[in-house]
Amino acid sequence: MCRVWVIPCAVESDVRCAALAESRFGVGANLESFRYVGIGTGVACAFVRRGEVHRGTRGNAIILGTASVEQRSAGRALNRQLGPDLESAFGDVRNADAVDSAATDIGESIGIVVNALDPGAVVIGGGLGMNAEFFDRVGHAIRRVIYADDTRRLPIEMTALRGNAGVIGAALAGWDRLVAEY
Repeated sequence: MCRVWVIPCAVESDVRCAALAESRFGVGANLESFRYVGIGTGVACAFVRRGEVHRGTRGNAIILGTASVEQRSAGRALNRQLGPDLESAFGDVRNADAVDSAATDIGESIGIVVNALDPGAVVIGGGLGMNAEFFDRVGHAIRRVIYADDTRRLPIEMTALRGNAGVIGAALAGWDRLVAEY
């Protein structure tokens, strides 16, 4: 007799996985709501409320602003402009305009979403988002476009789980699916 085991699995975006991990074990663990933004090769975001990551009606609630934000300002775009070694490129004064432009573009897009959703915090992750210099520039741009004074003071935090947020979140998504099935 042969036994067949059916093990449920989950397929989820990296940014939603990272947001899920932050909601359980990171910066968002004690927050009513937050906006997670992953800035790396691409740019994506997730809104978390009461520990639940919002997927949107069609699962597309990960897009930050417009597709052009990613095409102009994410890591891939900066690599095309500045070369593959972004860490060195950030320290080069000749690249300041390109870095500022990318950080402003991303930060303003985040700020617009903050105005619409009024989250308790913004949590930024991703390889580029965890670069301290870029993180500071994005944070400045976010605050500049937030309309309400009290919202402008919201916490803007770097991911507590660093580069592990996505992996931890993927394990959580799988676990949550398994628990839901059984």
